[in-house]
Amino acid sequence: MRRRQTRAPIFLAASLLLASPAARSEESSASEMRVGKGETRTGDVVLLGRQFFLEGELDGSLVLVGGGHATVSGRIRRDLILLGSDATVQRGARIDGDVLSVGGSLAFEENPPAVSSDGPGAKSSPQVGGRVRTVSALEAAVATELQTSPAASLAEWPFLLSFRLALLFAWLIVAFGLLLAAPRALGAAAAGVPGRGAFLGVFGATAVLTAGFAGALALSLFPSRLALAAGAALLAVLVAAKAWGLAAVFLALGRRLNAAAPRGSALFGDPAAAALGLLALGAASLVPLAGPLLWGAASLVGIGVSFAAAASRSPRVALAPS
Repeated sequence: MRRRQTRAPIFLAASLLLASPAARSEESSASEMRVGKGETRTGDVVLLGRQFFLEGELDGSLVLVGGGHATVSGRIRRDLILLGSDATVQRGARIDGDVLSVGGSLAFEENPPAVSSDGPGAKSSPQVGGRVRTVSALEAAVATELQTSPAASLAEWPFLLSFRLALLFAWLIVAFGLLLAAPRALGAAAAGVPGRGAFLGVFGATAVLTAGFAGALALSLFPSRLALAAGAALLAVLVAAKAWGLAAVFLALGRRLNAAAPRGSALFGDPAAAALGLLALGAASLVPLAGPLLWGAASLVGIGVSFAAAASRSPRVALAPS
């Protein structure tokens, strides 16, 4: 059985328990990882925010997460996976498996990938045995979600504004769908938001950090494909929690805005409240500098709302009277 080695500094505490003293010393002292010419490293390599230089051979997959950079001039026997990281594939390099790049950059010094018939977004390269996939649409959505203010880049202002408005409209559809599917549960969640924003924001931030550490730990301990599946599952949970929680935040904010609306008017009721809350928060998110911070804080509060609601619905044990 191959022994997996990881060099992600975020797992130094876990390494103290799982690795030998010599391995721990090597992990803590190295600021980069290098496989020299003529050398062969077995097993998958997972790096978090680190540099990797491959001149020899890696008998496994290479996974870079969070700002890492790889310079590949040797051979990777399996896959190259870039999650928010960059890689340069030099002349003479070879990757036997697939290449996946999400949120980073991928450069070939020669033989740049050509469009392939293997599904949308797939490309092929003579230096890659499998397919080269870059998730450009997801990158654009993530970048726009993080940079919520289109005024931050005047050159791309029309595109970013229209894309942001489309995202806000999608959020409105999600909020209406959840309100239609579970009006009582969403209303109860929204009722618990006022006066608890700070607590719910901390709760949401804790949930996000916990999911991030769990995903990174999975990348360190499990095979790359299984770890990515676990990371995708954690991401799906966070996305679902954010969707539910933000809908509750929209509803809670809108209820305050239409509190004085007379019964029977167009602004009365929860659907109108959800739309008003989204309109107010969405308009604020377009403000430079403060807008992204406000939307990020609302997202954390929303995630906190979802997990707090899930915890409150957990079964309680009641002792029967003797």
